Amino acid sequence: NWIKRPSDDNSFPVNAIRGGRTAEREPLYIGRCTLQFDGEPTELIGKIHRSASKGLYVPYGGKEYICNDYDILVCA
Repeated sequence: NWIKRPSDDNSFPVNAIRGGRTAEREPLYIGRCTLQFDGEPTELIGKIHRSASKGLYVPYGGKEYICNDYDILVCA
């Protein structure tokens, strides 16, 4: 299931699904957000790197964007 990012930046869902690890072995989590490109909404999947930013990193068109309004993939 997808849930909205908690409004309290210090909390994080305990049932969030991991999608990989950094080189330092820190877990990465799966998220999604919608960005506008050429006036069209585009839903993108990306990674949440909790210690590096409070955002979701998503790739698009050879660049990486940061979303602050995103959903987190969790196990129900």
